[in-house]
Amino acid sequence: DAGYALLKLMKEETPDVPFSPFVPAVTKLGGKHDDVLDAILDALAERSMDLIRNGPTALVDAYREANVIVGRKVRVYEEGIEEDLPVEAWPEPTAVGVITSIEPDLTLRMEGVAEPISRGRLAFDDAFV
Repeated sequence: DAGYALLKLMKEETPDVPFSPFVPAVTKLGGKHDDVLDAILDALAERSMDLIRNGPTALVDAYREANVIVGRKVRVYEEGIEEDLPVEAWPEPTAVGVITSIEPDLTLRMEGVAEPISRGRLAFDDAFV
C-alpha cells in the first residue's frame, strides 16, 4: 500500500530527492509518463497477488533476471552515509568490484570478495566519474 501511494504521489510531483551516486536522477511519472505509471501500478498489483498466492520464488527469479548490476563495477558503502557531504568526504567503500551474481537470498557476490554482500549502499562506479 505504501509503495502504491508513493507512485500515485509521484504522478503529480517530482520527488525532492538530492542527486547522489545512489540516486542519479528522479522525475515525476505523470503527464507524458502516464502510460508508464499505469504499467507500473498494474505490475505491482499483479506481483502482489502472485506473491500472496504462490510465495516469493517467481518474484525473486524475476528480480534476478531483470537486474542491472551483474557484470557492473560497483562501490558498496556503509548504510547511513551522509550523502549531502561531498563525495571526497565520504568514508572509503566497504567493497569495490564487479558483481558476479545475485544469490537466491538476494545477497550479492562480488569478484574477489569471499563473503556475499548483504547490506550497504550500492553505487555504480561510473557514477563517480
